[in-house]
Amino acid sequence: MFGSKRLLSNTDTLRRTYELVTPGMDAEQRRDPEVSPLFASLVAMPPARIVVGSEDPLRDDSLFLAQRWQAAGAPVQLGVVAGAMHGFTLFPLTITERELRRERDFLTTAGL
Repeated sequence: MFGSKRLLSNTDTLRRTYELVTPGMDAEQRRDPEVSPLFASLVAMPPARIVVGSEDPLRDDSLFLAQRWQAAGAPVQLGVVAGAMHGFTLFPLTITERELRRERDFLTTAGL
């Protein structure tokens, strides 16, 4: 659940994923920059585009990463898609088409 909503990803599935990807690690060990980009140095990073749904359980992490990216002096484009859940771009939705178009435009403009 994320709040009262049943979504593709929720707190329990994220917790299980963390356990599978980082077996035996506690929360502090998962903050190691080699494990989590949220805690890595972002100095001299290329431009980034971060898109997150407003209903994504990882929304706050994405917002935090975008702020850190910008604070490190790297250009960042942040998009928050109202009502979207984690992984929404995997589904054939109108919003997916729009975001994929924005992604292509970003990559072209950024020269990546």
